Amino acid sequence: MHSRIISHSIANDLNSISLCTCDFCPWIFVQYSCLSNCGAYLNPSSRLVLSTECLNCDEIQPITYNWSAVDVPTSLPFLVWPERTLTPQNFPDAVILGGTFDSGTSYRIKVVASRPSSGIF
Repeated sequence: MHSRIISHSIANDLNSISLCTCDFCPWIFVQYSCLSNCGAYLNPSSRLVLSTECLNCDEIQPITYNWSAVDVPTSLPFLVWPERTLTPQNFPDAVILGGTFDSGTSYRIKVVASRPSSGIF
């Protein structure tokens, strides 16, 4: 049996989203992709690797990230970071260890990108 990850970033191999902090700010484009264990159903015993890239960012205003997971049937947070990952919660990439997700249930993984000086995108 497999686990189901429900998220645009998992369901498709490559997506791009636009986010903005305010009415007058320029748009920021964050591209995200799945690098390992990327099928519609993941193998819960294998590592899941997700990656993001800001397409129009510069070194002057770096982006910070905050990953989270939710158990879809219960709508409750599913604690993954830091115990079940090889990457910190605030990295642009997420490497989640095999054995983290239970077979037969669904999860939603979300990443929020922000600039420390500007607020959430």
